[in-house]
Amino acid sequence: MSKPVLMDKTPNLIARHRVVADAAKKLGVPVKFVLLSRHPFSWTSRAHPFDEERWLKLMKFNRAVLDDDTIDVLHVRYEDLAWRMRETVASVEAFAPELGALDPWRSALAFEERDHNSIQGSRAMPVAEYFKENPLEWKQNWTLSAETFQTLCAVGYTEHGECEEWRRRALPGFETADASDSEEEVALEEISFPEMRRASGAAGGEGPTQRETRPGTATDTPPNAADTARAARAARRRKNRHANPKSPP
Repeated sequence: MSKPVLMDKTPNLIARHRVVADAAKKLGVPVKFVLLSRHPFSWTSRAHPFDEERWLKLMKFNRAVLDDDTIDVLHVRYEDLAWRMRETVASVEAFAPELGALDPWRSALAFEERDHNSIQGSRAMPVAEYFKENPLEWKQNWTLSAETFQTLCAVGYTEHGECEEWRRRALPGFETADASDSEEEVALEEISFPEMRRASGAAGGEGPTQRETRPGTATDTPPNAADTARAARAARRRKNRHANPKSPP
């Protein structure tokens, strides 16, 4: 190889992770995957609104990677990168020590994009600088489909009631056709999420609480459930090794 560590961030490769893993195995080259996911509640862009259908399609590939116990994969949540950057960077360094020390205030890209005002921001901008200029917001949306909450639950987003919401909708008698959007939202808050009820706004209407719309600060942010998901995958790998002693560790 031309470099001690080769990296590729082509998004489409996520759909072909087995091809990459199998090719690396044949070449005798170790390969690791860092998977980045994003919660719909942090997708608040007006220029590029959240596309639930597209998100679900992409998350099917993500789930296939996370459920593959034969590969080394680190699941990084976009929200953790924004709100707990130091801990997240440390987890990447521990997962791939070959990379050495990572500085989120420096960019590894050797070029600048011509359009610095693009919606994605400059690709040469360090990630820490990007989130400083573009604080990540968090806005709950309980009108998303049951499949979305099921998917969130499956990949380790569990701390906001995603699993409970999915299971609640799976129960017989769950109906929303006769309720307006506002009535449905109140019903969700009163039945499943009393701690997330909205406080009255200054104008007498409903104003968002800190949990519903929050800038990207490091305080009072959702706890990390990625460790729980990683532990579950590690347990499955240990179980598979016990079932097949000839398989490599």
